[in-house]
Amino acid sequence: MQNKDFHGRFNYFARDNGKEETIILLSGFQDTGRGFYFLEDFLSNRFNLLSIDWRGHGDSPPLPDGWSYSAAFLLTDLIQFAAEVAGPRYHILGHSMGSALAARYAGMVPDEVKSLVLIEGFSGRWPPEKEADRMQDWARKLRKQRPAKDSSFPSVEAAAAILARAHPRTPEANRLKLAELWTNEGEDGRFRWKHDPNLRSRMLPIPFPPDLSREFWRRVECPVLFLYGKHSDLRPPEDQIDEILSHFTSLESKELDSGHNPHQEMPETTMEILDSFYRKAGL
Repeated sequence: MQNKDFHGRFNYFARDNGKEETIILLSGFQDTGRGFYFLEDFLSNRFNLLSIDWRGHGDSPPLPDGWSYSAAFLLTDLIQFAAEVAGPRYHILGHSMGSALAARYAGMVPDEVKSLVLIEGFSGRWPPEKEADRMQDWARKLRKQRPAKDSSFPSVEAAAAILARAHPRTPEANRLKLAELWTNEGEDGRFRWKHDPNLRSRMLPIPFPPDLSREFWRRVECPVLFLYGKHSDLRPPEDQIDEILSHFTSLESKELDSGHNPHQEMPETTMEILDSFYRKAGL
């Protein structure tokens, strides 16, 4: 994958496979565009690959002090990037935050997106008081914010050991590869996560209005595949999953025996499902 710069705003990875079809890969929060590493060769059999490092993620620069990340900010980047780099029509595969953004985005430009794969990334219809409580908690923490601690590790293996606690379902060899992709080695010889260390506290937790989200989902015209993990900590209740999926007009959904990251925990199974989906779409 070739690392490229988009007008100094963020980095992205490109792999030109000489194909007629292009797919945009949208990673999750604190991940990198290379988080789809275990799917890259498989996807390259059908597509040219474009994978974004969101601002503050991976190899992209962090926002200046005093600026905050937001879903609207990231959507703006995607809208401009797709128009300039991806061509008039393309496919999208997203995970978690990238999946949530992709689902709304595909309803904004339904004539551009040819297929949509969403791995996790949906929240339910939470009561307004719960959303308000969440934002109140964020406001309190923001005022108490201190400079991020220097979280560094003596080796990639040490970083992989940290990932073992957060991602116990991911095979050890895969965790080691992810640790390589998610860290940089500093001049002091120590390794640090690539994402902005203040990313979590600087991400505005303003939700999409639920009814607006559902209207965007109804406007998606392409085939949609939704994958979610049976053991995911972010899995909505069953009745809310059914309600969410009811708004898509052309949908296939599958529950996997995984956590939040099936493309990293069980990539072979994920590829089998993707292969079937893309074959049905004529790809």
